[in-house]
Amino acid sequence: MKSQQSSTTRELILKSAYQIVKEQGFTSLTLEAVAKHAGVSKGGLLYHFNSKEALIGGMVTMISQLADQQIEQEYNRAPKEPGAFLRAYLSLHTVEDYEKEMGPGILAALASNPSILDPIRAESQKTQQRIENDGLDPVWATIIRLAFDAMIQSEFLQIGELDEGMKKLVLERLDAMTRQSKGEQT
Repeated sequence: MKSQQSSTTRELILKSAYQIVKEQGFTSLTLEAVAKHAGVSKGGLLYHFNSKEALIGGMVTMISQLADQQIEQEYNRAPKEPGAFLRAYLSLHTVEDYEKEMGPGILAALASNPSILDPIRAESQKTQQRIENDGLDPVWATIIRLAFDAMIQSEFLQIGELDEGMKKLVLERLDAMTRQSKGEQT
């Protein structure tokens, strides 16, 4: 029971942190503000996240887990044909405004502690393995993933974002590329 309550409190703290970033921007993300928003003491927050950097790490992990869940849901709905997992991966193409707000903060946290992205690195390796074994030429599939990742990262970091019309066209082309037969993938 205690570990379930602890997990619920941890989730509440993370959701509060996201809400603060979404409503007030990253600069308003302080341990005090998150504790107040979550309705826990600062000591209670520090029990789960012993620093702002740890809190940001928790937020990064939560984003990664939510993305993985969405990809799996999309994959489970799709017919199992070559490129199905890659198309599910491409379906995750919306960067929320609050995630954009987090970009600079995550970069700052990375500068002081690069391991903050370890959970995302681990998930990325698993994703890459699945993409390479998705029934398409592994190099072709990786090129598609890298193009997609660059588009999402440009949004996340707010550098070189595409307008909505171009973004839609790029996503359509990447999707079409996942449906080409191996002979066409050159």
